[in-house]
Amino acid sequence: MRAKLFSGIFALSLSFSFCAQENLLDCNIIFEQRKDEIRQELQTIDEQQQALQVLQNATQVLLDEKMRKLEEAQKEVDEKILELQKHKEKLLADFKAQNEQADLQMKAREEYVQEMLAKNEEILHQIQKKSDDKVIVSYQQMKEAKSADILSAMKEEEAVEILSQMDSKDVSRILSKMDSAKAASITQKIRAPKGEDSINLPPAPTPAQIQITDTLQNGEAQDEGAQNNEIQNNEVQENQAQDSVNQNLNAQDLADSNNPNSPTP
Repeated sequence: MRAKLFSGIFALSLSFSFCAQENLLDCNIIFEQRKDEIRQELQTIDEQQQALQVLQNATQVLLDEKMRKLEEAQKEVDEKILELQKHKEKLLADFKAQNEQADLQMKAREEYVQEMLAKNEEILHQIQKKSDDKVIVSYQQMKEAKSADILSAMKEEEAVEILSQMDSKDVSRILSKMDSAKAASITQKIRAPKGEDSINLPPAPTPAQIQITDTLQNGEAQDEGAQNNEIQNNEVQENQAQDSVNQNLNAQDLADSNNPNSPTP
């Protein structure tokens, strides 16, 4: 377009040159004609420039709108990511708190179970001790010959356990009523190191001593029936005491299970 404008100007210049040679009237007519053409071309150029500017403005508006929408979309994405991150952190915190609470509850249950086991063991120990005490007293109250017969019929480990809790004098008298080999074996096991609970016993009775003491057993035969009855009565009382304790334990467990304030084992 500008080339055409330059061509028009060049032609106009030629027209002026031509006018210098021709008459002035013809030159003015030609100049006016060419000037209208140039003006028309300039107007066309202006219109095209305006159209181009309008197109550029419209394009810029579209670009700005797209950029605005992209920024809004990016902002929404960032907000969504932040919201998801906060939700994730909350879930992790809740999960950690639940685990800590579960650990505390489990620890409380374990402590409760250990406490109940300790109580039950203590009760059983007391029952066993009471029962053992009754057994020891029963054997101490028997005639030596009867005690010797009963202990000889037991396993040596059980006889040793009973004799280990008796006074050494009573043990010596009972052993003197036993068979010499049996008495020697039990004496050896009683003397075996068992810590602070081991007792010191006199030497095992000799066969001569056992023979002398055996002659006295005939006068004690009449007391055997009474002693047997006493042992049976003691065993019955022990069983009744054990049943009573078991009932008390069951009642206590039932009361604890019905009590909402007690920890659940």
